[in-house]
Amino acid sequence: MANHCNDFFINVGINMAKKIPHTDKIISNFVSKSSMFLSPVIRTELINHINLLKNDSAPGLDGITAKSIKLIHPHILQPLLHIINLIFQTGIVPKQFKTTIVCPIHKNGKKDDINNYRPISLINNFGKIFEKCLKARLLQFLKDNNILSQNQYGFVGEVSTTDAMYELVKQVTESLNLGKRSVAVFLDLAKAFDTVSHEEMLNVLEMYGVRGVVRELFKSYLSERIQVVKIRDTYSDSKNIKIGVPQGTVIGPILFISYINSLLTLDINGTIISYADDTVLLFSGNCWDEVREKVKLGLHKVKRWLDSNKLTLNLSKTNYIAFSITSSNRPDFTDIAVDTFQDTIKEVSNTKYLGIIIDKYLRWDCHVLRLKNNIRKLMHRFYLLREILSKKLLISIYKALVESLIRYGIVVWGGLSDSSLRQLNVIQNTILKIIYKKEKRYRTELLYDSIVFNTRSLYVLNSCVYVYKNEKMKKYIGHMHNTRSKIKQNLQIPISYKKVNQKFIGYLGPKMYNMLPIEIRNTSKVIQFVQKCKAYIFEKNTDFLKLFK
Repeated sequence: MANHCNDFFINVGINMAKKIPHTDKIISNFVSKSSMFLSPVIRTELINHINLLKNDSAPGLDGITAKSIKLIHPHILQPLLHIINLIFQTGIVPKQFKTTIVCPIHKNGKKDDINNYRPISLINNFGKIFEKCLKARLLQFLKDNNILSQNQYGFVGEVSTTDAMYELVKQVTESLNLGKRSVAVFLDLAKAFDTVSHEEMLNVLEMYGVRGVVRELFKSYLSERIQVVKIRDTYSDSKNIKIGVPQGTVIGPILFISYINSLLTLDINGTIISYADDTVLLFSGNCWDEVREKVKLGLHKVKRWLDSNKLTLNLSKTNYIAFSITSSNRPDFTDIAVDTFQDTIKEVSNTKYLGIIIDKYLRWDCHVLRLKNNIRKLMHRFYLLREILSKKLLISIYKALVESLIRYGIVVWGGLSDSSLRQLNVIQNTILKIIYKKEKRYRTELLYDSIVFNTRSLYVLNSCVYVYKNEKMKKYIGHMHNTRSKIKQNLQIPISYKKVNQKFIGYLGPKMYNMLPIEIRNTSKVIQFVQKCKAYIFEKNTDFLKLFK
């Protein structure tokens, strides 16, 4: 069984790459004038990477745990430092750092079908430390030379899935606000990491400035990688990985976003937004026929790029949403042709993107319903836990299991109407009544304090923090002649013609931020800003609620 799984996982990328039609390579004209240099690793940097290893992470083939490394690190620091710097100098990566254990985890469907298993890759902890040192230098080089597209939100450190979702919804609401038609195409790339050619990957890196010894290092890192599959206590024979970006590593995702970087620069008469391989195409126009033509031409260019770079577009799972404000203003087509009339993508009323369910009217009802159902499943746990744990521990668990679900992406969807939010409020109130052992008729406003917020207050808090951290949203009224002044003026409120735009953070965010006292807005540290914000929002909760009436 282990050998069968290993053969499948090793060859899945090769078999998929063979099915991709041959297309002339789309060559980018970009060539970086800078060349990457690997600065030596120092002791403090290495200690920091060791301390950040997760104690509960599984070890690699050598069986050495992160906890063990942390315990003995004063004794091995010098030789480990020497080894990593030697790799940087010679461009040779030890085979022990390139050996991966794969544990097949069942996803869904029949358990006797290997296609229904996800390969979870484990590398040894010394390899992780080396990769973290290399990742920091590669990312810094890419950023310093402005190589990565600003529309790539995956694995680059300072942005997140929330930023990708924000940009998507921002562009859609702006189009609807101006009376335009808008379509988002959600691409499904099949096994994207598995079909990347090592040779092409090295060519892309060289184009971006990874040359000389550093290129040889990445060549060594990608070549002669060994994989074994573990099922219970049984290991398969070892196999060489000949294709694909290494998975289960911190370098793999950075290599992948570098590989698809030129995709995001394609001129498709629209916008491409990506979080690693989760990619969406945005198009807008004055009428639906204009938008459809833009989608057809844009998809044609994207598919050609994917084919030429040995990436597979799964058309059966690729779909699109045509956004509108009312049901009377819908397109008269339900699919769009791709390349030929034989291949089409279908329209859907809603789809999941980066964990958020987006619907064609941007009402967020489907997402709220899914949230409510997921939280409802936790109710029985709190009934059990309240009998054995203190209220303080229960609140900590509530924040980890319930509030974390509500907070995810809330700055994007949380401006919805009170009626749409009601069902989520009910289940949130129910969970807290279970924790506090209160009867059903207990006043809901007494369940919340400056520590536990309801959904609407969580939206206000997270939105204010998002505006505080996002300089692009801070467009001040008038011109500040004294640029050294610490006093921040009020933010401009964007002009809004449609209600759908007035429920988005792009419009509500500056309004809520302006309601904060100047002394809070002038806070220099994020942690202090959050603390002051919490206290003020709890105190002035009714004032903020008026914005949603």
